[in-house]
Amino acid sequence: MNPFLKNIALGIAKPVLRFMAEQRLAELNGRLSLSGLQQTVQIRRDQWGIPHIVAANQHDMFFAQGVVHAQDRLWQMALNRQIASGRLAEWLGEVALPLDRLTRTLGFRRLAEAAWGQMGDQVQADMTAYVAGINSYLDTLDQWPIEMRLLGIEIEPWHVLDCMTIGRLQSWSMSRGWSHELARARLLAKLPAELYAEIDPRYWESNPATLPQGIELNDLILGAAVDTLLSGSASLGKGGAAGLGSNGWVIAPERSTSGHALLANDTHLPLTTPSIWYFLHMRATDPVAPYHCAGGSIPGTPYVVVGHNDQISWGITLSYADCEDLVVERLDETGKLYQFGESWRPLQIVEEVIRVKGAADHIEAVKITHHGPVVSQVLPSNQQVLSLQATSLQDNKLFRGIAGLGRAADWCRFLDAIHEIESPSLNILYADTAGNIGYALTGHVPIRTEGDGRIPALGYTGTQEWSGFIPIDEMPRALNPEQGYIVSCNHKIVPDDFPYDLGDGWFNGWRAKRLVDLIEGQEKISADDCARWQRDFVSLPGQALQARLADFETADPQAQMSWELFRDWDGELGVESVGGTVYQVFTRLLSEAILRPLLGEALFTDLLGAGPHPVLYPISEFYGRWSVTLLRLLDDPTSRWLPSGETGRRALFTRCFAETTGWLSDHLDKNPQKWHWGRLHQVRFPHALGQQEILDPIFSHGPYPIGGDTDTVTQTASLPIVSAAGHVYEHNGVSPSFLQVIDMGDMAHARAMAPPGQSGQLGSIHYGDLIELWLAGDYFPVLWTDEQIAQAWRSELTLVKK
Repeated sequence: MNPFLKNIALGIAKPVLRFMAEQRLAELNGRLSLSGLQQTVQIRRDQWGIPHIVAANQHDMFFAQGVVHAQDRLWQMALNRQIASGRLAEWLGEVALPLDRLTRTLGFRRLAEAAWGQMGDQVQADMTAYVAGINSYLDTLDQWPIEMRLLGIEIEPWHVLDCMTIGRLQSWSMSRGWSHELARARLLAKLPAELYAEIDPRYWESNPATLPQGIELNDLILGAAVDTLLSGSASLGKGGAAGLGSNGWVIAPERSTSGHALLANDTHLPLTTPSIWYFLHMRATDPVAPYHCAGGSIPGTPYVVVGHNDQISWGITLSYADCEDLVVERLDETGKLYQFGESWRPLQIVEEVIRVKGAADHIEAVKITHHGPVVSQVLPSNQQVLSLQATSLQDNKLFRGIAGLGRAADWCRFLDAIHEIESPSLNILYADTAGNIGYALTGHVPIRTEGDGRIPALGYTGTQEWSGFIPIDEMPRALNPEQGYIVSCNHKIVPDDFPYDLGDGWFNGWRAKRLVDLIEGQEKISADDCARWQRDFVSLPGQALQARLADFETADPQAQMSWELFRDWDGELGVESVGGTVYQVFTRLLSEAILRPLLGEALFTDLLGAGPHPVLYPISEFYGRWSVTLLRLLDDPTSRWLPSGETGRRALFTRCFAETTGWLSDHLDKNPQKWHWGRLHQVRFPHALGQQEILDPIFSHGPYPIGGDTDTVTQTASLPIVSAAGHVYEHNGVSPSFLQVIDMGDMAHARAMAPPGQSGQLGSIHYGDLIELWLAGDYFPVLWTDEQIAQAWRSELTLVKK
């Protein structure tokens, strides 16, 4: 659109849409009569729009959670339901059909239907109450959210299977193990084995493991919960002798300034408007079945997913354990049978009817083997028949585990809860008021009869099968380790002598190494230290590259300009950093010079971690690992990827530094002092309607300058593809989407953050009011006591029985 006309249209549309949206804002004060309640519920919101729910019983508490989710995030909930159910084409037409075909093939709704009966009475009761709250609130509305008005659609009543379906999508999207198999297979097909061996991503040997001593289970510290702990001893015996990115760590009391356990966690997910997360605090005062919990929830589903209650806190990071395999299948000429060993088995064929707005219905004939659904027909450029075998597409009692975490009062009950989470595979960190810290790996991790999951398995042979899963009591875990802390950053979990294979898809370990250095660098650690570290922008691989180029010299004035800025850089990748900008551009140009001549563009982005699907799977397990591989190549004087001899390498570095100067002069400024990283590396909070050019500046937030990259503790990742801005440095990957810091001796002063704001309604004061705090590395206080809430609430809504 012509910029002049765009500004005129925007000037007209923005106030009109904002006015329309404001007319649809939820009423947050007064009384609201709703059918389905048992007793009165109080909902007070603080200055950040965070609801504090007080109910007389758990039914009404979860009912109220459904109400507040619907008040603030109804559009988001409806959109997520359409995506998870494979029904987006009903709204958007043929443009959404490829996504619907993939989700229908994976079968999240089918899996939800099969799993409902396994949830147990408690979860079914909680979820039924939650859904009743949503639907009762929907009955009070006479206008849908502004997004629905623009699309001309209405919201259907909610169903418990909608919650289950969204949960299934979440579980699959957080499971890892198959997409790097595609990338590795393509690279192996292109390259001689010796050349591929040099660039095959491997963990950096000097970076730490989460459990450097392996499984380490020391004595429980028995505090105020001693009776509960002793009564749970049978559960402890049953669990053994004793959770895309993210950081988490726990600090033992002897290493903390307060003398209590500390927990810090920042979950790295895509930033969106509204946020993936919704923070809330809810309490049931029933003396027989009390409940008190605060933390991040997922709109469309009940419970607190990550947070704390009165006795424990927990944080999650993605484990990157390999729980998925692509399987090569052979079909007969009819397409109805598949080979397994010497026999042919009938495919299960499910016809999925996908309604498409403005077009005829699409019939997707989903083919399913005993390994899983055949996905090759919905993935681009795959010539072979491939099925997906994944624990996330098998039996899964995820919600039983999440429900158990919120109710857990000690380590034993915590273990009981995580044993229910068969998928996804997560690192879950633990701290309690008695002074214990711990770690446990969740999920079913397969044991393979042949192969290691690095390339697609040959399903038709009948020999490359899963024989079972790692026994629960032999999964990695730790309780009160001798070192007094545990760090989890998606990096390698256990040493190489661990008796089971967890895969090799770990993140590179730079974030973990930096955090271990920070923790080991001081005797006592405070909650303020943890908060400061969550905003750390030091680049360890940048410093490592500096060390390797310390003796570099050049006579080329263009190269010299960038080289000196890089040489003198302090390693801090903040928004004002100039040397950090040179580092980013130089390493990209160096990587292209090394790899593109042999790989071409598609395989180049494969190696850098581009995923198989831009929406559901934008990155593969190769993502973030090139920085390690590049250093390994530079350390190898015989590498066939680099010019031979010192002269050849110096010429390569000179050329790339010169090109760096030229690129930055053209794209930023002729004056190198203005090559600030924040001018290239900017973050947005995109809204789904922002794909329409005229609506993007109305509904989305940003861009804002931000520091960091994939390898800094504050992970602000860029996808390995050229962005709409025309370069690869835009922050469009994952970022700290939810942060929490908790001192278990002072939970009344816990802090958290979940940008851009609590409300998903355009026109609300809480639509983007957390962005400035987040950019500044600040937090909102987690009000916990009745006295705190009484002094700080800004609105009060009373739900009464109709």
